[in-house]
Amino acid sequence: MRPSWIYSLKDEEFELRGCWARLWNNRHLGEFDQKMQVLFLRQLCKITTWLMIIGIGVFFSTCKLLTS
Repeated sequence: MRPSWIYSLKDEEFELRGCWARLWNNRHLGEFDQKMQVLFLRQLCKITTWLMIIGIGVFFSTCKLLTS
């Protein structure tokens, strides 16, 4: 049994799939429990962070091309 603070990517992916499946199955009930909210927000933060990193990279690459 591993400590609760050790959280692998595989576990998160598995739980996220379960989260989306539960959300889809319970969509007519409007259920969105706290654990699902946390997983959803964590995934949203990851996506937003990567999009910001890519956007900043594209911005600086474009500026470098325009000034050269």
